[in-house]
Amino acid sequence: YVAYDAVYMSMLEVDWRARLTPSKVSYCHHESLWIDFNEATKYSSVAVLSVSNSVSESKESINSLYAEFWDYKFVDFIIESDGLNNVGLSREWGIISKLDRLLEEYEYVLLLDSNVVVIQTLANLDGFISHLNKARKDMMVVETSYGLNMGVALFKKTEWTAWLLKAMVRHAARIDSTRKRKGIFKRFFGTKSAEKAEKITFPSVINSFLHQYSTNHEPISRANLDDYESDPGQWNEIYMHVEIVPQCAFNAIDDFSNAEFAIQMELSNLRVRESLKAKYFNIGRKGLHVAEEVRKNKNRLPVVHQTWKTHELKDPVIKARQMSWLRNGFRVILRDDDEALLDIQRLTKQTNNSDILKAYSLLSPVQKADFWRYSRIYLEGGIYSDIDIGARPETSQFFSEKPLDKLDLIGIIENSEYDKLFGYKNYIGHFNWHMGVAPLYSRLPQMRQSFFYCRKGHPRLLELVEDIAQMVIVWEESGHTSLGKDRAHLKPQRLKEMVKTGEITLEMTGPGVWTDHMLTPLKQSDIGLDGGSLLLTTSEGHGILRYSSMGSWKSKDHKADTRILVNAMKVYVFPLFLICCCCCCRRNALELMNQSKEKSR
Repeated sequence: YVAYDAVYMSMLEVDWRARLTPSKVSYCHHESLWIDFNEATKYSSVAVLSVSNSVSESKESINSLYAEFWDYKFVDFIIESDGLNNVGLSREWGIISKLDRLLEEYEYVLLLDSNVVVIQTLANLDGFISHLNKARKDMMVVETSYGLNMGVALFKKTEWTAWLLKAMVRHAARIDSTRKRKGIFKRFFGTKSAEKAEKITFPSVINSFLHQYSTNHEPISRANLDDYESDPGQWNEIYMHVEIVPQCAFNAIDDFSNAEFAIQMELSNLRVRESLKAKYFNIGRKGLHVAEEVRKNKNRLPVVHQTWKTHELKDPVIKARQMSWLRNGFRVILRDDDEALLDIQRLTKQTNNSDILKAYSLLSPVQKADFWRYSRIYLEGGIYSDIDIGARPETSQFFSEKPLDKLDLIGIIENSEYDKLFGYKNYIGHFNWHMGVAPLYSRLPQMRQSFFYCRKGHPRLLELVEDIAQMVIVWEESGHTSLGKDRAHLKPQRLKEMVKTGEITLEMTGPGVWTDHMLTPLKQSDIGLDGGSLLLTTSEGHGILRYSSMGSWKSKDHKADTRILVNAMKVYVFPLFLICCCCCCRRNALELMNQSKEKSR
């Protein structure tokens, strides 16, 4: 019966889509997530109200651990014992009185439903509260295809919020106490709700109050409340007080793969829901352990080095990806073009090799970024990450668990599925790569250089920088017809094609030369914690990163390239066509021979 759960099946579909095409997965770039873990919290008058169905369910909750870590007041509302049982109302209406009392004492209250799990425990509520204040709203929720969802809601202490909570209880009680309940349900909640509802529940009322805005974006009128008393003007202004944020930023319901703060598991199957809850509980608990370590400075996460044209990141997607590192406890150093030049000059002076600075001046902007990353990590050590790669809670957990003092290199093989399959050599993958029926990889296997960790002063990094410098100088002096003796197999005609498609960047400063120096020299004994080098497969890499690629190295010709299609036609389609033609000719020849034999008889 698991297979018939639509939500669960959609989760599986999204998860597999994320695994197969990770670069196409959207990334949440809402500004409420732009939080720096290492900065002091701005808002302290905060309470977290978590709903539990029973005492056993509330014993060990990641939501309580999250509140404790950030010094928020945690209140656990247990429906079994704490709930009210007023006239026809379900016990969960006790949430209202709890919210009322908490908002008298605290400025902000975060409401978490019983099926909600906070997965981003390293992020406090500062970003959400700042966004709420900036928008000048009183409440924050998310929107689904069915209307507004109250599984996670942020309330601000205002007169309007106090009015809303009291109005909901008052109108719910009056609706329930009348004999016209079914007719009112039809007019106010809808026919389906009227047929199914037996008790007025907290989510159903507030959803219906706000539903008209979420679907039609129109204010709710007093006519919706039939002839029941309402405060003049208040209902018409509900939509002006509610801030709607994307699911991925606040409360993911339909798409867990992009969740950044909390997920709500509205699953009909209890077994699936509990197993997923346990999974995300472990993720959150590990995140809190990392946060404790980072806060106490016992196991400092490595510094992340990035580069961009300027320090001002105007694109919100790029800004969001950079902030994801800060949100997950990393310290980020962003260098612009002028500062990158200073790093190259520093390395030139340190190595007394003027070719390094000379080669850097001859490179294109994309190639300069490649050259700079090797130089910067050699000088400082740490993580290099492209600006379009984002961190996630698993990133912090991964680096906190690894003995970085013993590791020289951590890298990701970006085409491991073409190299090996189930631990064995993938001959079909190798054949396709050699014949050009595969993505444009310079090497097989190839190590990703858009993200890596390396210790300071790694000797092979310096060898790599000096090799690139020498190659660039030869390239310029030869008039773009040679890359040096070590790459004599690349003839002028082939180099001309590589310039046209942008492959020359991959070979000269990108993954090609990077793999030659950092991966190829490694022996089997070098790989692993004892050997000092840790290599991750493609899927393992996507498990700890939110990866995307702007493909800035690609030329216009490459983006319009039909190489794979043409090669597939040559390698597979055309031979099959020839075989079919031969078979047809053979069959026709046999028929003609038979006909001639019959005539001769």
